[in-house]
Amino acid sequence: MPRAFAGAFSSEKRSHCAVSASPTLAIFQAGFKEYMRYKKQGASVPATLDGVERALAIAEAKELDKLDRHLSLLATIGSTSPYIGLFGTV
Repeated sequence: MPRAFAGAFSSEKRSHCAVSASPTLAIFQAGFKEYMRYKKQGASVPATLDGVERALAIAEAKELDKLDRHLSLLATIGSTSPYIGLFGTV
């Protein structure tokens, strides 16, 4: 199963996915890259799982920081939009 999974995401398919700016894709790619690194080293399953979990946690934190960066702007727009809508009714 892992060989079929790893083969399904060959370099051509991963490069095709790289054009997307999806946070989920970035997290997946970080975990998969770490998995492939441990696989090449021939590491044990527990070591591989620990490494992949660590890579996923780091990637998740980075993506959350990116998403939180513009959250205050979204909150401002959301809170002022009803008042702007009232201008159109007067």
